[in-house]
Amino acid sequence: MIDAERDLDGALAVAGALFAAGLGFEVHELLEPHWIHATGTRREALQGLIQVAVGYQHLANGNAAGAHSLLAEGATRLDGANLPGVDLTGLARAATAHAAALPSGDFALPGFPHSTR
Repeated sequence: MIDAERDLDGALAVAGALFAAGLGFEVHELLEPHWIHATGTRREALQGLIQVAVGYQHLANGNAAGAHSLLAEGATRLDGANLPGVDLTGLARAATAHAAALPSGDFALPGFPHSTR
């Protein structure tokens, strides 16, 4: 039997490494299967993480409009969402600030949330 919680914790750890490497699309691919099977605030949180990761990918590719849209929407989904043992607040705040600073603004990738369990 698969332990969905532990599987998600592992996926978030890998997603964090991918995100830090600037591989937002790969974060999307990794987390999408978890998002598909999730419900409620967990589904919102995963969708927010995916949107923010792809938003930063758009930013790296020079698509400020796409980045703004996904960063803002993803941050909204992360606000109040819940993944047990994962603090989403920092990423939500960073994505909101970065979306507001577009199309100009030079900033580093924020940290990707991970499980503290």
